[in-house]
Amino acid sequence: MPISSIHIDTRPDWRGGQNQVLLTLRGLRARGHNVELLALSGGALKKCALAEGFTVHAIPARSVRPGGARLLRKVMRERRWDIVHAHDPHGLTIAWLAGAHRRAALVAQRRVANPLADAIMPRNASSRYRASSRKA
Repeated sequence: MPISSIHIDTRPDWRGGQNQVLLTLRGLRARGHNVELLALSGGALKKCALAEGFTVHAIPARSVRPGGARLLRKVMRERRWDIVHAHDPHGLTIAWLAGAHRRAALVAQRRVANPLADAIMPRNASSRYRASSRKA
């Protein structure tokens, strides 16, 4: 049974993480799943994903977190998503502000090996990670 997922990445440049997002999108699409992307307007990932025929929603560069949250709320009103996958901390903030965790499974991806520690994280950062269904 196909799943629908929307992926969020806010980096403007192309690094390993953006390559990982694109590989994830390709793999899911090849398996028959519906995938879309929220990416930074003018960013390298947005350009690459569009060139490969993915649906991309552009996060305004001047207002990444609030603008991205408004955009995600709009996209989530237009269709139902099974999974919202935040690929970076700003993406997770966007998903959290949009209330994505109340409407879909929220996956928070971290590309670092150090564990989350409540003692050193601001309270709102800890809340964002606790809201996710899965931490990858």
